[in-house]
Parts: sequence; C-alpha cells; structure tokens
Amino acid sequence: MSDGEHILVVVQSVDVRRQIVQAVGGLGLSIVEAAVADDGARLLDRGGIALLIVQGAFDVPGEAGLFLKARLRTPHVPGILIAERCDAMVLDIAARVGAAALLPSPADPYTLRDKA
Repeated sequence: MSDGEHILVVVQSVDVRRQIVQAVGGLGLSIVEAAVADDGARLLDRGGIALLIVQGAFDVPGEAGLFLKARLRTPHVPGILIAERCDAMVLDIAARVGAAALLPSPADPYTLRDKA
C-alpha cells in the first residue's frame, strides 16, 4: 500500500465491490480493497485508512468483528456499514460500534457517496 490516506472497501462480491469503488472513486483518496474480513483487518492494521466501508451480514462474527476492531483501534476513522437487512439487531450493532452510516444493500451509489 502506498503512502497517504485510503478508503478501505471490504466486500465479498467483486461486482458489488466494483460498484462501491466507482461510487467513491472521485473523493480524492486512493482505494484499497478486500474480499474477506481477515484481509480487510490486515490492511487496516497497516494504517493510512481514512474511511472504512464494509458490506456483509453483521450477525457473521468476522464481518461485525472487523468493523468493531476498526472502531476500537482507530476510533477517528469513520465507517459505513452496508447490510443485507437493517433490522433491530443490525441497527443495534451499528449504534454500538459507532457507524457513521448504515445503508441497506444494495447501496445506492449516490447515497453512498454522500455518506462518504
């Protein structure tokens, strides 16, 4: 990873990840990508992350855990959660980990860019 600040996008689906990258690509930050939570955690540990975008089922420990780890280690880094469902449990997780935004999947590109 090069120097500077990055947007970290952690999304399993290549197509969805590509859409998210296109949506936030013009924000002036380089983008780093990961398909799974473990790879995202490694990139997060390298530092230089200005924004974290994670999509997933947040009742899955790895995905919720990545976001929680990010918030605990780097509380100054805002994060956007994109969830398959936005029920009470996911809303509670988002509130507890301090998500800057919770968006339903598929996330509207314009809304995502506005939240970023």
